[in-house]
Amino acid sequence: MAYMPAYYYFGWGNGSDFLNHANWYIGSFQIPTSWFDSINALVCIILGPVLAGVWTKMAARPQGDMSMFKKTALGTMLVGVSYLVMVLADMIRGDGQCSVFWLALVCLLMSVGEMVFSPLGNSFVSKLAPAKVLGLLLGFWPIAVFLAQQIYPKVYSWLATLPFIAYGVVGAVVIVFGLILWACSGKLDALEKES
Repeated sequence: MAYMPAYYYFGWGNGSDFLNHANWYIGSFQIPTSWFDSINALVCIILGPVLAGVWTKMAARPQGDMSMFKKTALGTMLVGVSYLVMVLADMIRGDGQCSVFWLALVCLLMSVGEMVFSPLGNSFVSKLAPAKVLGLLLGFWPIAVFLAQQIYPKVYSWLATLPFIAYGVVGAVVIVFGLILWACSGKLDALEKES
């Protein structure tokens, strides 16, 4: 479980080539790239309370809240879907540039995926880890992120030599890992209850 963030952050960090295919103009106004850098923070500020409300409402249901493992899987799959959106936008644009609104949709999906995924890592490690190795296992989370950030530049360099549709493979891999985690969530929930 400690290496699930590697699959998430591998997908999250690998989409920068898509920026080169976007039309950064709305009419005659060129959108500054600094605005793009702020989209993630803005989405987190605006949708953070909304997402907290959704989780609170789900927790009040008779069947209870979605498990941490399913939330992690959902966040991972949202990042994978963002890659499929990139590929779709690239196919639609043909030889031109895609609308910056496609870019905004990709950023929205990635940011919401991050909001669903990222806060849960240390939470479920601290909840499930035996007390003797808690510190060690908490260290695996940032190590997994580090490993993902070491892997994706190499994958990005390789993808840059392929047609853009190859990014769909990245999306598919990330979605598959999310689906595997979703499928295993029942057993993981049972392990959580035993501890």
